[in-house]
Amino acid sequence: MIYYHYTHLAAAFKILNDQKIIVSRAEKKMGAKNPACWFSINSEFEIGQFATYRENGETHTIKTVEEMALTMGSVRFGFNKLNGFISFAKYKHASKDPIELYNTLQNEANKIGADTKEWYACFTPVDLNYCIAAEVYLESKWVEIVKNKDEQFLFSTINKAMKVGRFFTDEDSFKAK
Repeated sequence: MIYYHYTHLAAAFKILNDQKIIVSRAEKKMGAKNPACWFSINSEFEIGQFATYRENGETHTIKTVEEMALTMGSVRFGFNKLNGFISFAKYKHASKDPIELYNTLQNEANKIGADTKEWYACFTPVDLNYCIAAEVYLESKWVEIVKNKDEQFLFSTINKAMKVGRFFTDEDSFKAK
């Protein structure tokens, strides 16, 4: 089973540059004592609570991988289960956060159609050295971007995905450090 961290292109750039997935900034803003990195065993796409964008003054929740790919790009990093991964049910107690925060996360997940039985949390950053797959959603399929590919392939694939996403301009591009 693969545990995926789903994200958008801008966050993926940071993950690739830092070589790690950090804990959720959104959870920090919600007041979580122990924010986590989030993963899903859903192999198609995970409807995320924080996968939103603003357009024309309105906030829109992204509910499909296609919608995410066409707005801000869709990237996922896959891992085998690591020691620090815990289920959402265990997160309730391990996070030491008020039960109200857990209930809010659960209720919001239900509203958007997410299945928290597929969710796993990790309270520490996750190093990309443990990553077994890195993929971008492009042309209606997940395309591998890192493993066994050269750096030029990585840049050209991500830049192609950026051209599809409507929130990127012609000046945006991913380049080597």
